[in-house]
Amino acid sequence: MKPAAILAIFGVLSLPAPLCAQDTLVGHHTINLRLKPLPIAEVLNVLSLRSQTVAQLAEPPADEGRPWEVEGADQLEGIVVAVNFVDTSVQQVIAETLGCSGFTYQERGNRIVIERAADVLAADRCRSVTRVPASDITAGHIEAEAQKRYSWQLAAISALEFIRRFSRQSGQNIIWPYAQSELLQNITLRVDVSDMPQTEVLHNLLGCIGWKYEKTSNGISAFKADGPPPAGECRGFTVLP
Repeated sequence: MKPAAILAIFGVLSLPAPLCAQDTLVGHHTINLRLKPLPIAEVLNVLSLRSQTVAQLAEPPADEGRPWEVEGADQLEGIVVAVNFVDTSVQQVIAETLGCSGFTYQERGNRIVIERAADVLAADRCRSVTRVPASDITAGHIEAEAQKRYSWQLAAISALEFIRRFSRQSGQNIIWPYAQSELLQNITLRVDVSDMPQTEVLHNLLGCIGWKYEKTSNGISAFKADGPPPAGECRGFTVLP
């Protein structure tokens, strides 16, 4: 897959050619990002997932930065925004998306850490970010998302990549301990899912590999369970040798 165009949750995320050398976590590249009203934590998750996807390319552009995750997104609970950035550096996208709601971020290791800002950005800096009442994302919409059904037939895929794929397609913000990413990468699955509800996909997937999950204000927190995963085939998922 080339970074010419990547579909983002509820919108479009496209990437032009690289511009300059990598020396920051999030990079210097410019992007187009248009998203319908979405919790601000999910906007950051779209960008985080993109950073991880691009890093898997055979020759990632030099200005793409490194794969990153988000720390402190629980502070953003209840904040919903619509964004429309055109040919804008990813640093500016993150800074304005957060700054227009009174937050900022710092790069630390492989994470961006969300912090309260001293002030909200001025209106002329927020033309690409529109704050939307959280009530506009209705209970009916949330229920409809939860009832979506999915189908995949994949001969072999790592658990890590499947979780990322499911997160992108379902709009679920799935978080796991970064130190356990290699464990997920080393689990290979055969996937044969047909017309399965979202909640069953998550339950069967994580149960099959011996993981558990909890719903939090920041999305879904997944973690390795105590004890080995169940032996044999799980519904829709098979752990390959």
